[in-house]
Amino acid sequence: MERVVEVKIIIHFIGMNIHRQIVYGKNLIGEFLLSLCYYFIQFIFIDKISSFSGRIGSYSRDEIHLIFVLFVLLRVFLSIFTNSIRIFFEKVASGTVESYLIKPVSIWVFMLVGWCNPLRLINLCVLCVSAYFFVSLPDLSSITIGWCSFIVAMVCVFIVNICFCMMFNFITFVTNRKMPVEYFYAMVYELSFIPIAIYPSSIVKWFLFLLSMAFSASLPVSLLLGKNEWDIGYLLLSTFLSIAMTFMGYKKTSRKFNGLGG
Repeated sequence: MERVVEVKIIIHFIGMNIHRQIVYGKNLIGEFLLSLCYYFIQFIFIDKISSFSGRIGSYSRDEIHLIFVLFVLLRVFLSIFTNSIRIFFEKVASGTVESYLIKPVSIWVFMLVGWCNPLRLINLCVLCVSAYFFVSLPDLSSITIGWCSFIVAMVCVFIVNICFCMMFNFITFVTNRKMPVEYFYAMVYELSFIPIAIYPSSIVKWFLFLLSMAFSASLPVSLLLGKNEWDIGYLLLSTFLSIAMTFMGYKKTSRKFNGLGG
């Protein structure tokens, strides 16, 4: 029964967020067009760089395109939830979130969907269709595809990115310092469209544990194409550490406050 109530509340939040985005229709259309222009310009830039030699490292031009397409699609999908995390902590800092927390919903779920942007799924669909028709992608029928490793890697990458945003925002709230969370996260994430084979192995090993979102697009594609550059076990361990650090950080720092409002 409680599970049914929780699902209904989540659907209610998603419905409210859809209505909120529709109310600001002009902003929604402007954001949509601006994001499309931004990603198209990025793609032209990547395409021109890869066209000079036809490949970057062991990756062909089409494989680089695949990394970039995944980079863009994953970024749009993550933005649906990272926006909610940011607004949640802003409301916590201002002490206006308590009225929401009386609802029987896990605080972790509430952080993800309380102020999410579900209509960005439209951006995601448009970009998927555009990539399918206009982007030159590798012929996957001629190679051994690691779909299982790819799917597991995508789940791990999603969890790692969400955990990073939660940890960074919670640290910002606890220290009462306004940190450029979105800027720092964007700078690290931008590294993920660079093929993982280009980096020295020592850097990759440390980044997989400390900043694994820097390989959010390149590592799953590497596993999909069977490049055998890095074992998926490193990513699984990094995901486990990210989850553990998020829970530990939340439990330890939340004791300093009588309530989430301060």
